[in-house]
Amino acid sequence: MKLEESKEYMLAQSIENEINSFSFDGKRFAEAVKRFHPTLQQKFYRIMRTCITELAKSDRPIDDRNKASFEECRKIDRFLEKEGRSIPTI
Repeated sequence: MKLEESKEYMLAQSIENEINSFSFDGKRFAEAVKRFHPTLQQKFYRIMRTCITELAKSDRPIDDRNKASFEECRKIDRFLEKEGRSIPTI
């Protein structure tokens, strides 16, 4: 299956559309995530951690609009390589 046909891609597109608004409140979103079922909080964290690892790769255009997040993701990814642990599904 092509990436563009997957449910993961469709979700990423939906997120992109929602955060492409000045009225989107990231803190409010994070507060909503805290209301997820504990198992889903853990799964969400694993997804975010995977996103950080992917955003740390330089296989995409990097310019002033995403340079700071790219550099920070690289630092976090290096930390996780050394200090990170397996996050179980419970």
